[in-house]
Amino acid sequence: SFKQKTAYEISTRDWSSDVCSSDLCYGTLTSSSDIIAFYSDERLKNIEGPIDNALEKVSKLDGFYYTPNELGQKYGFDQITKFDLCERKVGVSAQKVQEILPEAVKRAPFDVTQPTGENYLTVQYEKLIPLLIEALKEERALRMELQDRLERLEKRL
Repeated sequence: SFKQKTAYEISTRDWSSDVCSSDLCYGTLTSSSDIIAFYSDERLKNIEGPIDNALEKVSKLDGFYYTPNELGQKYGFDQITKFDLCERKVGVSAQKVQEILPEAVKRAPFDVTQPTGENYLTVQYEKLIPLLIEALKEERALRMELQDRLERLEKRL
């Protein structure tokens, strides 16, 4: 009979003798050095434009503390937490990220390897960085505009 593996069972298995597929490796990836993935060189990209309204998009996100709920525990996320120094995590909602930056959301790895039919999601946090950069630039432009207005008003006084 088929038994759904929990995220804990997948993460604690010794995968050292297994070969990762081109799509997925299992478990916690730990490195004492840099992890290099994808490509950033603009010579390899067709740049389609900046991320518009970044500040508005960021303001729609909520950062929060969390622990695994009953459903998360069913999939073994409470056991993974036991190995961490702190049981409480920080994060964002994949559903809210998907609304504003769908490129940063993928199916959760445990739901890819053994599909539940629920299409659980995960956030690729590194893909939020370009959004944050553009939001900071927008915020800076607004601040500079206000600074300029303030200086002009002060000269009138």
